[in-house]
Amino acid sequence: MLGVVGITAAGFVADVISILATKQVLPSRGEWASLLRVAGGALTTAVAPGFFLLLAVWDVIGDHAALVTARNIYIVTLAVIGWLVVRRSRLSAPRKMLVLTVLVALGILVIAVQTLAHGGA
Repeated sequence: MLGVVGITAAGFVADVISILATKQVLPSRGEWASLLRVAGGALTTAVAPGFFLLLAVWDVIGDHAALVTARNIYIVTLAVIGWLVVRRSRLSAPRKMLVLTVLVALGILVIAVQTLAHGGA
């Protein structure tokens, strides 16, 4: 869950830097609003997994069950968001499925690397 906060903050900063680099000015009021809306949306992806982690803290469910549920929620969320974006593209149906499959596979790879980095099995 903290990873989502970190990635969201990094993305927000990167967006501000990209606007500054391309336009040589700080984001406009409308751009700030858009950047904050995107960052806020990204942060909402941590709500459901955070709920299950809290249930584990309160000993309502086991730690392992909470972590597996949180992981699965992140993967499903990525797939749904990916599909919403990919389906509107002008790619052919087979390419849309390929892009979505690669996107979800990369998300799973990220989760696996984070798990390994934190000493998980």
